[in-house]
Amino acid sequence: QLIDGNVAAGHPIMKEANDQIEKLRSSILEILKNIRSSITASISSSKGKSKQSETQLQALPEKVKEQLQMLRELETLQGLYKLLREEREKQAITKSANVSNSDIINIEKELARINVKCNSGV
Repeated sequence: QLIDGNVAAGHPIMKEANDQIEKLRSSILEILKNIRSSITASISSSKGKSKQSETQLQALPEKVKEQLQMLRELETLQGLYKLLREEREKQAITKSANVSNSDIINIEKELARINVKCNSGV
């Protein structure tokens, strides 16, 4: 039997070509098997990541609630801090006003005492 009309199927060149084809075929099958394994591993990894993402998404509303609660607490504390700071400033103003008034009153008393001394001496 001739292939392409030139070489018989049992010819050594044909046997060598068939052996090379068979080696290439096995090599291709092995490569395809490795690719399939790699794709299967990638799919498994993607599914795992997907489940992890779904879990995080399900936990997200709870985290948002916690974050909103923390934000409310922060706003409350900031309001309290502002109120306390304003009260401290009022007290500082009152204290400095009292000290100034005391000095003014003392100065007035001294002036009045000096005037009394001057008036009684003349």
